[in-house]
Amino acid sequence: MSDYIKLFDEHTDYVDYTQDSDFTLPNVSHCIEEDDVHYNPLDDERLTIIYKVIDDTVETSLYGHYEQAEAVNMFSKIEIDGVEVSPSDLDDNEGYYQLSYGLHTVKYTLLNPTIIGYVGNAFDGCTTIVNVIVPKTVTTITDHAFTLCHSLEKIIIPGNVTTIDGDAFLECDNLNYVLLNEGFTTLDSGAFRRCVNLKHVMLPSTLTTIGNGVFNDCISLSKITISENVTTIGDYAFADCSSLSSVRILATTPPTLGTDAFDNVAIGFKIYVPSASVATYKAASGWSDYASDIEAI
Repeated sequence: MSDYIKLFDEHTDYVDYTQDSDFTLPNVSHCIEEDDVHYNPLDDERLTIIYKVIDDTVETSLYGHYEQAEAVNMFSKIEIDGVEVSPSDLDDNEGYYQLSYGLHTVKYTLLNPTIIGYVGNAFDGCTTIVNVIVPKTVTTITDHAFTLCHSLEKIIIPGNVTTIDGDAFLECDNLNYVLLNEGFTTLDSGAFRRCVNLKHVMLPSTLTTIGNGVFNDCISLSKITISENVTTIGDYAFADCSSLSSVRILATTPPTLGTDAFDNVAIGFKIYVPSASVATYKAASGWSDYASDIEAI
């Protein structure tokens, strides 16, 4: 089953366009067809579209919903009817080009993305996506990028991604495995909130921030290790994780702890910290609320 980031198909049949046309080719898609994710071309793949403009005032989008901030960051090369066009020539850097009446051929190369979710929440609501390997060029997964992907089970996030914004995986209720590679630093508010089947989370040593409610209501999460470089654990970060029986925290200095970070977890819940720091944790602001749960690793 092809359920990873894949190459685009080449479009060689012409399509008629008018001023009112909803032009979305190439399919840099928010949608999934038979578990294929149409998102990330390799930058050495030339794509071709042949189309017929029947209204000479049409502004034609060359990239559809590609998840980048500006068109100049999307293309490495564009040719229109055999003549090279600079990406900076596209109107307002938004990917539109004025085309005359008649038949035209466009060839171009898309760059690999650096952002998933910048426009239109990327894969928000794509209910058939199962597994995703994020391209190594991506640095940011923004808010709601994969919200309500109810069939998503596994995601591997490369070290070049440094930030996952708030609610990026909200209510991905079949997500059970998350691997964050070394280099990752920030989990923003609610990133995995209400991922009710999430059982396995691998947090890298480079992680510094676990924002408010990041794992709130992840009712299947039973244990987790938090690296020595984490300096902040936000409000409700693990609240209502009703199966959470233990947390291992490797930092010798207690991270800043938000309100109710470990409320409504499993009966018998334990917080394991370095042995030389047990007394420090028990006396620290926020941590003192869980003093009876704190023990040496």
